[in-house]
Amino acid sequence: MRMRMLMFLLCLVSKTMLTQVPVVEPATYGSYASDALVQQWLESSDPRLVAWAGAFVLQQQQAGMVPRLVDRMAHWPAPTESKSVGLGWPYAQAVLLDTILQMDGTVPAKVLDRLEDSASTQRFLLLARLPWTEALPVWESMYHPERRDARWDAIRVSAQMLARQPPPGFAAQLLASVAVRGHIIVRAPASGPGMDRFGGGSCGSSLSRDTSRWPPVGSYLLHDPLGDGSPPPSDWKIFIEAPDPIYVQRLVGPGLIQAPCGQGLRPLNDALRSHLVGILLAGTPVSPFPEKEQEVNILLPGLANDRQKYRAQVTDWVETQEANFAWIAGALTARSLMTEKERQASVLHIFMWLTDLRPKPAVDLPSLVFPGEVSLTKTDAATRTKLGPPAHP
Repeated sequence: MRMRMLMFLLCLVSKTMLTQVPVVEPATYGSYASDALVQQWLESSDPRLVAWAGAFVLQQQQAGMVPRLVDRMAHWPAPTESKSVGLGWPYAQAVLLDTILQMDGTVPAKVLDRLEDSASTQRFLLLARLPWTEALPVWESMYHPERRDARWDAIRVSAQMLARQPPPGFAAQLLASVAVRGHIIVRAPASGPGMDRFGGGSCGSSLSRDTSRWPPVGSYLLHDPLGDGSPPPSDWKIFIEAPDPIYVQRLVGPGLIQAPCGQGLRPLNDALRSHLVGILLAGTPVSPFPEKEQEVNILLPGLANDRQKYRAQVTDWVETQEANFAWIAGALTARSLMTEKERQASVLHIFMWLTDLRPKPAVDLPSLVFPGEVSLTKTDAATRTKLGPPAHP
């Protein structure tokens, strides 16, 4: 009886050892692993083993395993679940996506729509490989500039993709996000120059892993063209064609870079919005709106009609912006990119700043109020102003 029990225990231990998933250590990376072994790691509940599965498929160019990586992505833990156990799952996801990208694989749009935020650039690149009809709902879901929780990079890339084949409502939504900015500078003759403005920037961070236990990963950084007009570096590949091209750069290392430092991708600013409107109008990025804040210089020599002169010049600038906006909305409607109802509901956002540089003002500047809640007061504070439906159809 005792001998039978001993034999039973030996068989149980042997079976357990045979079915146990091997532990992957650095020395294993680079050696051969069969499809069956990679599949075991891929089905593991340990994100480290899942990451190694993706790394081996790329290392060994196991093309037959790519559909299995895609299937694993379709059964990924929900973001709330994966984040509750640390950064292992987002890192493993990035390794699998890197392998799929490098081996020319595709991932269904419904799977890409639920990826972790840390994989936003990989999502963009894989969406661009899909048929437009499949990818369109995901691109549309990304373009929500009015939402505070929307990712700025998703807004930028989706706007450029949607401008290529604009779906219904996109032109009106893009036009609604356009703002015209004016710096009203009042001077007496021979008074000093206006104020300079300087902007800030921010650098990114990374998800780092212990390289003795985790495989390296490819990170994907998006770049605008270099500001000095020079050609892009050799490792930058074109992602979105001109006009307003976007390049992608792949960097391999022990950390997943989440945001670029230095030259990188700009948010969807006034200049880019104007370019996109120009593309909708004529297929070229000729800006129909001012790309930068406009300086409106007004000289008031201290005469009795200074108030009227000030009022007339500011009014002329506002009405010029209004007329231009009305023409653009009408042109988009004529091209069937906006409905008549959308045109009538379109709103131009005007931001105006007032700086009074007169050393000894002879007269006070009047507070100006225009139709559609546009106002300009005597303060230096920025006033967010709105211009209602165009008065000049």
